[in-house]
Amino acid sequence: MCSLPACLRIPSKRTRMGNVRLMFLGLPPLLLAIAQATSISRITKPTTSTTGRILWWVCRFRGGLTQKPRQPGIDDWKTVADWAYVRYQPRSDFYWQVGRMRVPFFLYSESINVGYSYPWISPPFAVYQIPFWSVDGISLNRSLSFHSVDFEFQLYGGGARTESVAGATAGVVMENDKQFGVIAQATWQNWTSRIALHQASIGFDLGGLRSTGSDAGEQLNRLIASLEAAGYHQTARQLETEDDKSHLANLALQYDDGRFLMTAEGSFFTTHNETPVSDIKNYYLMAGYRDGNFQYFLTHSHFNTSPPKISGELPPDSPFYAAVSAVTRVFRPQPTRAWAAGVRWDFAEKMAYKFEAIYFPDLRAVHPIEVRDDDVLLVRMGVQTIF
Repeated sequence: MCSLPACLRIPSKRTRMGNVRLMFLGLPPLLLAIAQATSISRITKPTTSTTGRILWWVCRFRGGLTQKPRQPGIDDWKTVADWAYVRYQPRSDFYWQVGRMRVPFFLYSESINVGYSYPWISPPFAVYQIPFWSVDGISLNRSLSFHSVDFEFQLYGGGARTESVAGATAGVVMENDKQFGVIAQATWQNWTSRIALHQASIGFDLGGLRSTGSDAGEQLNRLIASLEAAGYHQTARQLETEDDKSHLANLALQYDDGRFLMTAEGSFFTTHNETPVSDIKNYYLMAGYRDGNFQYFLTHSHFNTSPPKISGELPPDSPFYAAVSAVTRVFRPQPTRAWAAGVRWDFAEKMAYKFEAIYFPDLRAVHPIEVRDDDVLLVRMGVQTIF
């Protein structure tokens, strides 16, 4: 099972048209066109161009092996595994998985690479943004029914190591261990509710940071050493961000009767100690209507952050104050609001054409002289399929 453009993506060819870039993605004979404004390329541009496939072997002992190999980039064609896990199901209401699995952070996490499974071309960026999607570990899954309500419970634990390849944090390595989560989902008639609670110990290796130059990581290491030498030990430890406990909570509610579709989903992320990482609150609200082979939808999303929790140990007139503030800005994404309207047309079996227009009324953009808010309209279209 696969989707375009999510997991069958070839190196792209770009043509600049003023402040709009036209990007062609796809696998012949399907050609996908996405028009995107350069000031919001961070929202739509993939961090890597990928080609992947999902393989699944069913074994006679009520289990199976699932693997999703991937070639991560235009100039890097070594194969890595997004998923590679063994599943064993001793009975119909219980199974366990061991290996590299999709992290169940959100409502659509399990099908995040299968665009055919949801109305949008990609899920709302305000909620569905996180530096890693897979975890190496074990997962236990249990389902049961009580009267007319079906329940699903999942408990997992593990860890991951991920390197950011684009944006302000390019070159930063994130390590999270002692990660575990509890997910509960209930389905009653046309209603589905879901709650997910996650915790992990995270750390950042900033030595490879290259967003502001090839030696940005070395400059940061020198800053930390200088803070230590000047007696600002607490601030230096906060910038290193090692083994810091973090929490993520996600809530979702969905109604789907086959004609009307309504979804509300939101998340809250915070760290336990004082770190340069911001607290994040986000949500989206979506309403849709199906008419034959067409589905129309409207989405509002909001992404908000709070200032990083760096102590007030440094006085504003300190020679280190500006440098430390610059580091914290790297880890604080700008607040974003968006309205999206679109249509999905299932024109053939297992194939859907999608058109979507997204309006950002106050997108924070960095200009050569100043930082200001822009209103931006993004129009994109694509064909997605499963086979």
